[in-house]
Amino acid sequence: MRVFISYRRDDSMVTAALLFRELTSRPEFADAFMDIDDIGYGDDFIAAIDAALQQADVVLVVIGPKW
Repeated sequence: MRVFISYRRDDSMVTAALLFRELTSRPEFADAFMDIDDIGYGDDFIAAIDAALQQADVVLVVIGPKW
């Protein structure tokens, strides 16, 4: 199952990173997407996000206290 993790870097990055680490440690979620880990330098950020959303089975939105 492909999980796309959406978050704001200024208030929920740590929580999103912990969720990503936990999810990817499980075989059924090993293909989770998080922009920091899955978008390379020089890649088109918007195109990469759009492609990842198209492929996602689930979108996990992390809402921090400042959102």
